Amino acid sequence: MVPEKSVSLSYDIVGNGNPLILLHGYPLNRSIWNGVIPFLQDISTLVVPDLRGHGDSPIPEGEYLMQTMAGDVAALMDHLQIEKAIIAGHSMGGYVALAFANYFPERVMGLGLIATQAVPDTPDRYQSRMETIQEIKKKGAGVVTASMINRLTQDRKLDAKLEGIITGATVQGLIGTLQGIAKREDATPWLASITVPSLILSGKMDLIVPREKAQEMANHFPHSWWIENPQSGHMPMMEDPLTTGIALRSLVLKVILG
Repeated sequence: MVPEKSVSLSYDIVGNGNPLILLHGYPLNRSIWNGVIPFLQDISTLVVPDLRGHGDSPIPEGEYLMQTMAGDVAALMDHLQIEKAIIAGHSMGGYVALAFANYFPERVMGLGLIATQAVPDTPDRYQSRMETIQEIKKKGAGVVTASMINRLTQDRKLDAKLEGIITGATVQGLIGTLQGIAKREDATPWLASITVPSLILSGKMDLIVPREKAQEMANHFPHSWWIENPQSGHMPMMEDPLTTGIALRSLVLKVILG
């Protein structure tokens, strides 16, 4: 299935070197990466977009399939005249990164998968997302804030920051994204064909993606390595930006050095 018509994403660009595109998770925005940028900007041109339905990017009608979001990223690369890049994604951004590697394999120099997984939703998880969509329709976007923060992190110092990000979400952005996540493809069948350096980073205290899912995913890649951060949950780039920045830096260096 070919990705649908793209939208023009809002983005930041900083640094100099091999292009590294950082994709945030749901229901967040590009600001989650602020803490890791200082560890990467001397060796990478960092492109940090808000995905469709999030942050300052357009909020179109309909569902946001992962391959559609991947098409948005490809269009952004075209706009910036970037032929190939390292694609790193957090949670939902990881789903988008995996879709990108499937639909645009010739444009991937390296892959970073942070607090994410390759498998699709179980029937129970799919049903839970559908119920959340109905709650959002009835009560508004605020229902997501209350349910998400405690699952994202156990570091209460991040609560205010995360609350500020999530409360900026819109009803359409949330619903379109949840529909797309629920319908995402199983990426497992194409992992073996991804031959570029691939980093899998997980948090030992992650309440959303179990460590077993990350480890299982890593086993399917020809050239991957798995790092587990014992101090973080689902938000390692905010909970431990130093370790996350160093891990992403190692990915960039593997691409550079071959």
